[in-house]
Amino acid sequence: CPSTPLFRSPTPTATPSIPPTPTPSWTSQDWSLSTEISGEVIHAIAAGDSSNVWTAGPYSYNSGNIFYYDGGSWGLQTSTYSLQTGEHRGAYALDGTHAWVVGNTSSPSNGRIYFFDGSSWQLQTETSGGANYLYDAFAADTENIWATGNGGAIYRSTDGGDNWSLDTAIAGNYWRSVDGVDDSNVWVVGGISSSMKILYWDGSTWTIQSEMNFGSGKYLRDVSATSQRSEERRV
Repeated sequence: CPSTPLFRSPTPTATPSIPPTPTPSWTSQDWSLSTEISGEVIHAIAAGDSSNVWTAGPYSYNSGNIFYYDGGSWGLQTSTYSLQTGEHRGAYALDGTHAWVVGNTSSPSNGRIYFFDGSSWQLQTETSGGANYLYDAFAADTENIWATGNGGAIYRSTDGGDNWSLDTAIAGNYWRSVDGVDDSNVWVVGGISSSMKILYWDGSTWTIQSEMNFGSGKYLRDVSATSQRSEERRV
């Protein structure tokens, strides 16, 4: 009689285990109101230490006012513009005797960099032919400082701000923020329309480290760096 064929089922393949997605760990922080300044809009804040903090705002509401916190209370330190003739957009402080505020005059629009030396604020430079708006500043030390603006302009000083020059310009971009860890590791973020970029300074050259499109109305506005390690840079 004809033989009956026998079939053997293959050994089932084990389903690989998929580790669960880790749950983000968040640390709760308690914030308290430090002060409320009537009639002011704050665009920038910079702290040299816990007893030397500055804020600055736009011309629409004040006269380029810079407020100062000494560790105990806030007060108006200086006014750099006549009413509605200029505004501040960014600030950076190394310590109590090295602080910068950047912004622009309103008519004509020229970028301005102000410096605090521990006793008074002075106009350090006024830009023309490059950026007519300055948005942020960063100082790696008392000598090496950068300021970013529109027109793709990044300015640099290597002598504490006595002289400023155009470090690079990538036309059409608005560089909104700059930060770094030393004079060979600096990052800038910004872009134009929805094309956002992260620039990196390695001590000799600016390069585009990343470019992305977030879609309409989404931008890179700020960057913060605590070390060279990629996981410790935030945009």
